[in-house]
Amino acid sequence: APTPTPAPAPTPTPTPTPTPTPTPVNNGNIQGDPHFTGADGGKYDVQGQAGKTYNILSDKDVQVNAKFQKYGAATTMGEIGVTMGQNQVQIDKAGKVTINGEAMEGNSALDGAVTKSGKSVTVNSGEYQIKATSAGGYLNASFKSDNVAADGVMPHGLWGQTADGDGKARNGDRGANAQGGGAIEGLDGQITKKGDKTTVQQYEVNGIFDTGFANFNRFNGAFVNEPVVPTAAQGEAKE
Repeated sequence: APTPTPAPAPTPTPTPTPTPTPTPVNNGNIQGDPHFTGADGGKYDVQGQAGKTYNILSDKDVQVNAKFQKYGAATTMGEIGVTMGQNQVQIDKAGKVTINGEAMEGNSALDGAVTKSGKSVTVNSGEYQIKATSAGGYLNASFKSDNVAADGVMPHGLWGQTADGDGKARNGDRGANAQGGGAIEGLDGQITKKGDKTTVQQYEVNGIFDTGFANFNRFNGAFVNEPVVPTAAQGEAKE
């Protein structure tokens, strides 16, 4: 009798890559002389330094930077730049909107991705609804998202890092001269201690549309859930 042909072994089913847990955000905002409310409801202030520009939110294909200005004895956000892919949206403290170098006309632009109503401008990047509102001499901002992890990349930035999905409010330093101590992360991925005044410098960028900075940058989709080490510290690979 012919030898029976053995049945082929079943092909093992590959283990699916776990999908990041949806991280909805409804209450994130930055108000006044910057008072931050994180994605988990934590409160902290970041005074920064007048004249410097800071990264507020960095995620794949979306970047929000803000230039801080002197406001009495404190600072506020005087200008916000939102980069979405190749598009650049500038919002000044009076609420004037410039898109890719040209003044916004009407109340809707970029196929509805940018809308204006009164003193408020809303930028819809897909993952985020970013709203900037002119309070006269400065800007307030708010953030909403159904799922910041939809693209598989977790956000960072002075505000963005709070949308980490752990459900733990980051309550940090507040009041005069506060710089996010107890709420923002350093380059080692650890949350700073309360009283920290220097880590905020690691979030400085070169302009409101800077997407090429080294620290905590997620714009190109790199560094998924990993502490970021500045490029200079990593060195270059030797052939």
